[in-house]
Amino acid sequence: MKRFSPIISSLLLATFLARFSVFLVMPFLSIYLMKTYHYTGFQIGLILSTSGVVAIILSMTSGSVIDRFNKRHVIYFGLIIGILSYGLFPMIHTFLGFITFSITSTIGATLVDPTYRVLISKFTDDHNRKFIFNIRYYLINVAAAISPYIASQILWIGIQQLFYIVAAALIFNLCLFIFIFNKYQINLKDRHDLQNVPFFNMLYIFKEDKSFLYLVLGNIFIVFGYTQMSATLSMYLGKIYDYQTSIHYYAVLMIVNAVVVIVGQYFVYRIGEHIKTSTAIMIGAILLPLGLALFGVSNHLYALGFGMLVLTVGEMFVFTMWDIRIDELSPTALKGSYYALTGLTGISRIIAPIFGGLLIDWTTSGLFIWGVIGLITYLSLPMFYKSKQIKPS
Repeated sequence: MKRFSPIISSLLLATFLARFSVFLVMPFLSIYLMKTYHYTGFQIGLILSTSGVVAIILSMTSGSVIDRFNKRHVIYFGLIIGILSYGLFPMIHTFLGFITFSITSTIGATLVDPTYRVLISKFTDDHNRKFIFNIRYYLINVAAAISPYIASQILWIGIQQLFYIVAAALIFNLCLFIFIFNKYQINLKDRHDLQNVPFFNMLYIFKEDKSFLYLVLGNIFIVFGYTQMSATLSMYLGKIYDYQTSIHYYAVLMIVNAVVVIVGQYFVYRIGEHIKTSTAIMIGAILLPLGLALFGVSNHLYALGFGMLVLTVGEMFVFTMWDIRIDELSPTALKGSYYALTGLTGISRIIAPIFGGLLIDWTTSGLFIWGVIGLITYLSLPMFYKSKQIKPS
């Protein structure tokens, strides 16, 4: 990363470390709660969906905080909350405790993640911005893919102990930013004219920018489907296979995800240079739900792997272009608010785990479970098309 500035290199490294460590534990949280505490799919769905409620609430205010206040302090505060949340997890043994963890960990992420993206946009020139966002997405996906497999190999130490690794990674990120911000005297005290923009600015932004409104609505449906990969898929495998087999199968599927990302990301980036950003998102909105539906065709590992391959290609097209599309639509003074409002996809993070958990409680028919999930996810397609028609990229 020598070709990047220190702040961009730090943002990319911090993003990778945070996602790598979180994906050591979060994909297995459903199985852990099911096997250790014997919670039902609905109860696990409630725990996981709590983060969606928090994300929705904070999306209405955190953007204004990011746009109006020193981003250095926003990052520090968010990281400290995350450190405390993951560091204290091993002490939790009650349903209310797990709900509290879901709330606090989401608060930290909701403050930090949009701020990282705003800073990438701020400190990257127009020519390299798409490239940097592609690298960011690539690092996130590599982390998400290899972490579960690594975790599956060291789960003998106990999943609770892995949460300390997450806390340690966030401590490292905090120290990294303290060092970088002070050494290079990076100015993060933006002064924008926001006098006509209300602090609770969600309705103001959606009223002024209908293209962004439909983009967010489309992403709500896409995230509904994508969330099933980390929540419902692990529950589904835990329901039909024993503990060790379900862990192994899920880890293998994440490896498939990793291989597809590593091999395919460059080609998606090159394709993205020749087609409109909004068109690339629509291609992804076709493939991702198809991959979900394929999970229901067969429980055989090879069939599940093919579904993951198709889903991952769709995922790359949607989420690689997602941040770029927001950057295209958002004015400089409101980038924090635009990125923060993507937290409204928390609606999906609420509904998806509960909906998936209920389906698994009601039936073991993979064809029915994943067929229904795939059809709902396809509702993203008309939303993305409407966004494109209002404001072509």
